[in-house]
Amino acid sequence: MKTCSLDEIIANLSKDGPLLAVTPDPVRQNFRSLGLSELWAGIGSSISTTLASLLFSHPLALSLVGPLCEKPMFFGRHFREAYMAHKEHIRQNGTKTFTDFLKPEMKEAMRDLWMDLAFHDTAYVGLTNTFLTHGMHPSIASAAAFSAGIPFAAVLQAGLEHGLHQTLKQASKLAGVKWENYHEARFLYDGDASELQNGLQNRYGLKEVLTGEYRDVYLKNRLLKLANRSVKARHRVITGDFAKNCVEMVFTTDTRKSFENKLYNYFITTKQKGSFPVQGTEWHKQLPYMLRGSISDTPESNIDFSRRTCHDNELSVCADTISDKLAVVEVKVFSDIDKLVDAITYLHDKYKIDKIVQTTKPKADMFGALASI
Repeated sequence: MKTCSLDEIIANLSKDGPLLAVTPDPVRQNFRSLGLSELWAGIGSSISTTLASLLFSHPLALSLVGPLCEKPMFFGRHFREAYMAHKEHIRQNGTKTFTDFLKPEMKEAMRDLWMDLAFHDTAYVGLTNTFLTHGMHPSIASAAAFSAGIPFAAVLQAGLEHGLHQTLKQASKLAGVKWENYHEARFLYDGDASELQNGLQNRYGLKEVLTGEYRDVYLKNRLLKLANRSVKARHRVITGDFAKNCVEMVFTTDTRKSFENKLYNYFITTKQKGSFPVQGTEWHKQLPYMLRGSISDTPESNIDFSRRTCHDNELSVCADTISDKLAVVEVKVFSDIDKLVDAITYLHDKYKIDKIVQTTKPKADMFGALASI
């Protein structure tokens, strides 16, 4: 088993972003992204209409120039975002190509364009008509409707994505997928993880202890990342005290909570995990049709680890050994956030910062950081 220090793996993990991160609020992100795109579109529309007026003066023709020329500006803004991000990445000696940054930005451009066409333009027409019928000056009515349409579109898009996510979950349940929702806090721990577990076990009266060997193969997928949820698909095989062979989909959001009477910021990950049992080597053919097209049998990466779990019906503490000295410790609850906050406080108070560090990084990233040392 590989040997490395906590500082080494933290340094490697931090190359691709901070150890602790928060999932952006989907409404705020929609508002910001669409607002900036509409600003670029507005500038492009004004400039193109002005230049066109130097060539011809037909009112109908001029009125079409703006709407036609503003749409490419959605892509122009995101192209610039990709260029600036790649430039900064290269400055920090990164190895990703420009295409790695361009593809997600183009997806965001298409998403902004969809919000503009489906929601913003609709809101603009409706609000402008309402304002004009109440005697508002046309220029003021247009500006007010344009501005008000952006938050309107942001809220509708977030609501649509949340509703679609719930609909797809319900459809997968009918196909045999079992879902569980839980909250967790993840830590990197340098030391004897069983000793740490025993402390939490005694504190909360956790009785049952299970051990197992895990193999997770992360799969390429086209699952929808709706309302800013990150998503991973994996084929998980467990042997030991309990055996399991299944394909899992894990949707994740990371939040930060603070309390007046608490010293720390509390980073809590909320997960929705869907699991479908499979058998043998032809497991992909056993998936429901709706998942077979979204989850590939092509692996992206795989990790192997030993897990020791102590738990009751509400709280579980898992310790996954990733090297001869380091473990990933995950404290999980189904609904009792107060108990999770208490456990996080206990770990921060009991262990020094050079022994335990909290992170929202996925476990696969930790193994990747370990492998590159």
